[in-house]
Amino acid sequence: QAAIEMQRKVLESSEESTMYAFKPLVHCRLYNAGQIPSIYKPNISGIRSRDMGRLVCVHGTVVRTGMLKMLESERTYQCAKCGHQIIVKIDPEARTPSLLPPSSCPSMGEKPCNSRQFSLVEGQQVCRDYQ
Repeated sequence: QAAIEMQRKVLESSEESTMYAFKPLVHCRLYNAGQIPSIYKPNISGIRSRDMGRLVCVHGTVVRTGMLKMLESERTYQCAKCGHQIIVKIDPEARTPSLLPPSSCPSMGEKPCNSRQFSLVEGQQVCRDYQ
């Protein structure tokens, strides 16, 4: 979005704007971004699950690569009948850890719901690093 806006500003302010063309699909590559505190990590082990989906900057030489290991540790489900939200946490001690929806709605309003229909609440998952 910022790159598209910058194109518009350059085209508006340039005396030779006929030499340039507006491109709706722009891919930016950062080079030599420096050590901006909000995105800079001193080493690869400084990258954590909370950095997922964010821009990070690391300097170094790649010697070996491996798969990133992330563990989804929490999910939030919502009851289709009453809208009650239930947070399900993983049991790391279980033989096969899973984050299945509850068997019935645990809401305790005026009248218990007991619904068995749940939907996953997007964007509420919690991921953690593991080895």
